[in-house]
Amino acid sequence: TQVANKARAKQMLLGSVLQVSPEIILTSQIIDVVSGNVLASQKITGTTGEQIFPVIDRLSVEVKKDLSLPQAALNEHTLPTADLTTRSPKAYQYYLEGVDYVNKFYWTDAENSFKSALEFDSTFAMAYQWLALINIGTQMGRKYISKAVEYSEKVSLKEKLYIRMQEANISGNPEQAIKELLKIVERYPDEKDAFVWLGAIYYQDLQKTDDAIRYLSRAIELDS
Repeated sequence: TQVANKARAKQMLLGSVLQVSPEIILTSQIIDVVSGNVLASQKITGTTGEQIFPVIDRLSVEVKKDLSLPQAALNEHTLPTADLTTRSPKAYQYYLEGVDYVNKFYWTDAENSFKSALEFDSTFAMAYQWLALINIGTQMGRKYISKAVEYSEKVSLKEKLYIRMQEANISGNPEQAIKELLKIVERYPDEKDAFVWLGAIYYQDLQKTDDAIRYLSRAIELDS
């Protein structure tokens, strides 16, 4: 609730996994932040042997129905979660582990986790994107970003823009990398990582200190 208040959110969504076998059972609640009242609740039971991603997709549909969304949002086509990430829960588990290691600057552990994710799903675009970052400036980095681009059709828009940014950056085209990052912050104004990237590219590649300071300061505003 403190986080929701800090973010000035009107509602928050809480979820839990009630059961994983023989069927997955997921529940969620939409809660009014100010009053703490439960506005709506949802419960989805999977079929025996069903993986978690399709169950999440059905839960998402029910949550969407109970949110106060404009009709245009309700009419939007929603891609299956697995199409945006991976059809392998094990690959996704290793991917999340890798991202956590990246945030701790444990680069070797992160690289091992992303490689493990690819053992379960060799088309996992974002795992390739992170491996490209870890190996930036090397032949392997260029190989990894090529794979990320190859499989980027099924990722979300934000992830696709990050892949394009990384491809431009690795190819020695900082101006194009900046264009992709500006698309991200225009659509996602609280995306602090994009502001950090903007600052880094302006400073390291273009030697434009004032622009670098402006974008890095924005990142600090979002996360002190």
